[in-house]
Amino acid sequence: MEELRPIKPLLDIPDMSFWVLFGVIALVSLLVFVLLVIAITKWWSARRENLTKKYLAILKQTNWSNPKQAAYSVTHYGRLVANDRRSQEIYEQLLVLLKPYKYKKNIPKLDKKVLHQFELFMQVLDG
Repeated sequence: MEELRPIKPLLDIPDMSFWVLFGVIALVSLLVFVLLVIAITKWWSARRENLTKKYLAILKQTNWSNPKQAAYSVTHYGRLVANDRRSQEIYEQLLVLLKPYKYKKNIPKLDKKVLHQFELFMQVLDG
């Protein structure tokens, strides 16, 4: 008979499958999160643009026959659409002119300066 050889012990083979699976799951989760953030950001900006158009339409339809209600409406929607520096400056000047028409029971008649400033504000927003 041939000489018997001794049985060697089993070798330890490093098993990285758990860590590879964990890494793939983490990478896919990160990718889904990034895509979700991008989608929400695009949706939010599109929604904001639509709201801005809606607010501009409301401002264009301002009824100046009731100066008190018009002053509150222009104050509210003007703040929402004044995005750049120039429109914000004109909006601040308009607020000063609108102040006598708010917070009082009896209000004065509408001044031409207010209408002129409002028209200037609308031109800056359109343009």
